[in-house]
Amino acid sequence: MDLSIIIVSHHHDRFIKGCLESLRDHLVGVSHEIILVDNVGSSQLKSDLQLHFPEVKLLVNSRVQGFSKNCNKGYSASTGRYVLFLNPDTRILKGDFAEFLQRVDKIPDIGIACGQLLNGDLSPQRTIRRFPTFHAVLSRGFEIERFIGLTKAQKMYLMEGENMSEQREIDWCAGAFIMVHRDLFEKVGRFDESFFMYYEDIDLCYRLRELGKKNIFFPEMQIVHYYQRDSARKIINKNKVWHSESILRFFWKHKYLFQPGV
Repeated sequence: MDLSIIIVSHHHDRFIKGCLESLRDHLVGVSHEIILVDNVGSSQLKSDLQLHFPEVKLLVNSRVQGFSKNCNKGYSASTGRYVLFLNPDTRILKGDFAEFLQRVDKIPDIGIACGQLLNGDLSPQRTIRRFPTFHAVLSRGFEIERFIGLTKAQKMYLMEGENMSEQREIDWCAGAFIMVHRDLFEKVGRFDESFFMYYEDIDLCYRLRELGKKNIFFPEMQIVHYYQRDSARKIINKNKVWHSESILRFFWKHKYLFQPGV
């Protein structure tokens, strides 16, 4: 099988139908499977899948799990040569998966393959970045750019002003659309489940770079991502706590603050 698509849903019932319908339109000629991990046990989601998408394999959790653990659970039930981790709040806008896989196959030492994430108004999201530094993360956390504009560290982190219209090597990309070869995902140790939520995508990309692999951005693969930054809605909430914990865990694990080691 060419491709396994892993989708984790956590109260995302309203997005699933659009996501799955868009996949159907772009998977022609690709042997594939879709595995959906339901983190909250939604009876409505189960009913909708049985009615409209009976080909989707549904895994239902008995208790809520972290994002990394859910992704690994979906992966364990998959068989595809490549594994795509896809957010449920997405729709494939442009890009043929058959051609996408052919292009990925031609790149030696490829790690992650990712596409261009777009907002609902089709403006680009800043989801292709360099590895974080503590200065850049701290500046973003306090939203310093609202008062003095982007700092030099933030501009480097966000790849501000760089050409993102062509295929290129990157440090990391957001986990809403991440594809990796099955053997490589296994070799690198899958997602690190100590990251309950946030930074598991950066950590995976970092570990692949440590193995000497190249993370590649494919702008012709375009995905609308109805992204809402839950961690920014309130001054204090559980998402902010998870985000902060994951930031500290990442820097502690990889033993740097100012200069990545890869």
